[in-house]
Amino acid sequence: MSWPAKLDDVICIHSANGLGRLSGITPNDNTRYRICTLGEAVPFEKGDQVVHHSGTSFATPIAAAIAAIVLEFADNHGLTSAPQDFERFKSRLRTKDGMQKVLQIGCVLKDQSTPTAFAFITPWFFLNDDILIRMAYIITALRQSSGY
Repeated sequence: MSWPAKLDDVICIHSANGLGRLSGITPNDNTRYRICTLGEAVPFEKGDQVVHHSGTSFATPIAAAIAAIVLEFADNHGLTSAPQDFERFKSRLRTKDGMQKVLQIGCVLKDQSTPTAFAFITPWFFLNDDILIRMAYIITALRQSSGY
């Protein structure tokens, strides 16, 4: 694994195809848990043509956008009855451990047989859940994170 993904304060994002299977180009970093998202054959417009690119360099900004969706939801959920300790734990979303746990728990492809140390993060599974279920994912993950 290359820099900066190997830094302790960075969430390493791996590349997967559209079905959530790790790309063959993904390095084996021997980490306990892998987080990946679409990074294979990502379409881009180049002039009047669509070209496809692959790699972790294309998966990482997609993962960052998913993390931004989670942050936006947490900051503007509109719930009047959020869990009592949510505000206390919410700052953990802005830490590596907190966001990593939320991505692993709340934004993963569901009902698919994948290895236990593997999360294919997708925004549509998070967004398709009821608002209270999304909140439960977040607070469960944040309670499990060290946060600092």
